[in-house]
Amino acid sequence: MLGRVDVHLSVLSKYAISSVRRVALPAIRSDGCCTRLFNLRRAVQHITLATADGVPVHILHTHLSAFTKGDGTVEAQVATLRSLIADAGPRWMLAGDFNALPPGVKATGLTGQAALEYPAALDEVPSPIAPLFDIAISAIPLTDLTDPHRRAEHLTCKYFGCSTAEVTLDYLFLAPAAWAVEQARVARDARWPSDHAPIVARLRSTLQPRGC
Repeated sequence: MLGRVDVHLSVLSKYAISSVRRVALPAIRSDGCCTRLFNLRRAVQHITLATADGVPVHILHTHLSAFTKGDGTVEAQVATLRSLIADAGPRWMLAGDFNALPPGVKATGLTGQAALEYPAALDEVPSPIAPLFDIAISAIPLTDLTDPHRRAEHLTCKYFGCSTAEVTLDYLFLAPAAWAVEQARVARDARWPSDHAPIVARLRSTLQPRGC
């Protein structure tokens, strides 16, 4: 990497943003001191939106580390996310590129760039993002992400030079008591200027207003 290595995260909203802050995530544990100086500095963007009923919406937007090869970095980053969720109140959502396969999806059989990033040896340890599926609703259910007949619909990452998406790395997690998912899909467009396809979701608030 040359130049700035801070990870820049953005959220576009038609609603007024009450506050925004950047929370640093743990660095890659296996990096040496020199590599760490020049590797990407991962972070969470924490945005707060005010609401008419007085219960704000907390949006956590992130991009976790890649190429950690199971050294515990992503687990430490997920622990930071869980801590932020615990303090976010009842109405929150968490989205981004988690650089981790869904729990239950094996790395064995991956090829090319995907096999380099997710070697088969990782199949021996639990997915580092499994705790998020335990405490949150996934906009695209885990059963769909792992179903061998349906998972191809939800692949989000198409590495540069590849003709089709190979793995699911991007997720939208929701507070269980606050949201119902009316529709969610991976939007694919050949003109999309990224190796990751976006998740498009329609949500309905299920949190009862105060006083009800």
